[in-house]
Amino acid sequence: MQNFLNPPPFLGVEGGTAEAVVPAIQYSFLHYGIPAYFIVTMAGFAIAISAYNGRRAFRASSALYPLIGKACDGPVGTIVDAFMVMSLVIVGTNMGLSVIQLNAGLGNLLGGGVNFELVIIAVYLVMTIYFACSGVHGAMGALSNVNAIMYGVVILFVLFCGGANRLLGLYGDTVSDFIMKYIPLVGFGDSVQQTGWQEGNSMFFYSWNAMPGLLAAFFYASVSYGRKLKEFVLVNIMVPTLFMTFWYVFVGGTAIFGVMEGSGLDQAIAAQGSGIATFAFLETLPLGSITKWIFIIMAIITFVTWSDAICYSFPLMFLKNVSRDAADNKTPKILVVGTAVFMAILTFTLLYVGGYDAMETSILCWGLPSSALIILFTIASFKFLLNRKKYDVTYQEELAAEGKPAETACECAAAAPEE
Repeated sequence: MQNFLNPPPFLGVEGGTAEAVVPAIQYSFLHYGIPAYFIVTMAGFAIAISAYNGRRAFRASSALYPLIGKACDGPVGTIVDAFMVMSLVIVGTNMGLSVIQLNAGLGNLLGGGVNFELVIIAVYLVMTIYFACSGVHGAMGALSNVNAIMYGVVILFVLFCGGANRLLGLYGDTVSDFIMKYIPLVGFGDSVQQTGWQEGNSMFFYSWNAMPGLLAAFFYASVSYGRKLKEFVLVNIMVPTLFMTFWYVFVGGTAIFGVMEGSGLDQAIAAQGSGIATFAFLETLPLGSITKWIFIIMAIITFVTWSDAICYSFPLMFLKNVSRDAADNKTPKILVVGTAVFMAILTFTLLYVGGYDAMETSILCWGLPSSALIILFTIASFKFLLNRKKYDVTYQEELAAEGKPAETACECAAAAPEE
């Protein structure tokens, strides 16, 4: 909605007009689509391939072995792993932003000046601990499935209410045009007009995705054992990107068309802030009072599925022995609880010390080093794939079984986690 009302100045498009519709949705694709999922997936792939194929410890530093060799087991590796620990700051930032939005939504539903932030943080904490402790194959996995189903139902509901023919047409227009313009959109730096929009929007979102992406990478890696590379890319990049296009076209498109037809959603956002945007939009649909509560539940589940994934997989860094399939590990509950409590305390601190400004500053500060580390992960992964005889222990074993020569195994096997 913000992209529609305030489009990038370099486009020369007036906000709130028909010409701003397609670009608004396309920039949402850019900020929340393939680039965002690529960041997380590449980091996850680097950790997964070093742990499962390279038989190295389940740590971020192990992913850099093809680039820095034994140094990843020394002080340099320690610095990388320590940086991953400190990246929990951004987890607290994401949790804080979620709390702000939910608090605004509850205020919109219940009225009055009651602040629900502490209650929301407490609910997040309890649910995160419970689902993370249940494991991937327990309630944690079931919650993710429920979350996906709920989003699917809401998308279909909005598609029906917003006019299927018009929205499906908009989907074809935005997606096809986005595919044609993808490289120019990603590479555009606004070097001529220098409006500053890219720095405050695109670069901000990339930085925002980079830091939590490093932590989410541990979860991606922990559930990727046995997958082929194409399956890993399909599941972690293409499927969520496809789902994201449905959400922004059908839900975002319906909201935009509503503004163009005088729904007053833009005025509500201007008066009450962007935190109530979704709730104000749902009021314009049939059964608005019910769908707003459904969205509250969805928002809580969405963040819990993310935070429980972090609390489940992040402690794997500190285990001496990690099973071949990390998803089968019995992570000590004390580590899971400790991670969840730390995230909750950090969220509370960021909210009550500096609020939104403090969280935005933390994103900008951590974005550059996070992006640099992900670039190194990507380079290391390609080097690993191009030199499998040297770095891939499983490939060496396959060659040995076939009686074919292979380069001597590097120190990867020595640092391998036990099954």
